[in-house]
Amino acid sequence: MKTAYTNISPVTNSYTNFNHIFLLSKYKIDKVYICVWDLFVYENPVFKEYLPRDMTKEEKLEQNVKNIEKILCHLGIDYKIIYFSEAWKRLFKNSKHAFEFQKILSNIELEDITNPNIKYSPFSKISVAKLNYIIADYMFAMTLPEIFPEICSTVPKIYLTSERFKPFNKLILKSINPSISGYSVPNVEFVDFVPVVINKKGEIPALESSSLKIRDVLFEYLSSKDISKKEIFDLLNVIGNKALKYKKRVYEPNTFCNILTRLDKEEQADILSVYMQDYLQNVNCILSKGKEQEETNVTFISTIADFKSKVKPLNNLKVAVIKHCNSNNTSMDISKKTGLKLSTVSTYLSRLRTQKIISDDRKPRLISDKIVIDLKNMEV
Repeated sequence: MKTAYTNISPVTNSYTNFNHIFLLSKYKIDKVYICVWDLFVYENPVFKEYLPRDMTKEEKLEQNVKNIEKILCHLGIDYKIIYFSEAWKRLFKNSKHAFEFQKILSNIELEDITNPNIKYSPFSKISVAKLNYIIADYMFAMTLPEIFPEICSTVPKIYLTSERFKPFNKLILKSINPSISGYSVPNVEFVDFVPVVINKKGEIPALESSSLKIRDVLFEYLSSKDISKKEIFDLLNVIGNKALKYKKRVYEPNTFCNILTRLDKEEQADILSVYMQDYLQNVNCILSKGKEQEETNVTFISTIADFKSKVKPLNNLKVAVIKHCNSNNTSMDISKKTGLKLSTVSTYLSRLRTQKIISDDRKPRLISDKIVIDLKNMEV
């Protein structure tokens, strides 16, 4: 099985995020672990600007993540979603990882990362927080079976990332020295052929964007630098289709790019915005028909307190009751199916609800399908 780890920051439903997921299919990935940079999203000004008034930031992020999940299901790729905030907490419970993280930081000098040799990813500014995100994310991939044992047993084979990671790759490996530290290192694959259309505000064409906004962002992007024929070719390779038209004639990609490079920025933006809108419309069609996979809910036990409240009270009778908590059975139904007295079933259901093992519904359901106990790192 070909497994991969990657990260994504769904500030909006941008074409870059969707394309990143479509690339997993081109790499023939069977299963992917995706780390959602939730903290990065929440602090992003564009996310705040696009946040609907009737939604919380958590609800909007969940909506954006569900769209990513629908594309994964459409592609037939098995996946697990983790969140940066939770991964960060789990990683640094182990003092060894905190030490290695600090060692990496101490070996990075600003001149190593301020002028990286990358083509398309915007890298003119990098915050200290972003530096932490990048380093920690790679450490998540290396330690995934340890920090998320409930979903992963081996380190993913591939670490799929954007060009922004290029300046850090060798610096991190030099700092931690896997042969000595014992870290398992996935093979790094760079997505270095996808132009990022972005304006000064950090907006990228997305499902939330109006046609005018898409055109304006493209125009600002095209006007900000000398766009090469290769860059236009690569962009069309992402958002274009086989029928590349100009003045009602269809051209093959190379000739079409030659024509575009001779046009002024206004005309380039007009033409490319049409293809960008078509690309996003096709994504929207997939989303309208798609659905995310049914997740297995896992309770992760990492403290003695959690163990005492959720595991220790279980016994054979409670387990017999739990097996019928599937949203189809009332306490009376469970009593008949288990042969237990109705009063006994009602007592156990009440206790299971208090322990947050089943829901409060009249026909209860399991909140967690599995319980995973982290004995190695358990907090006393």
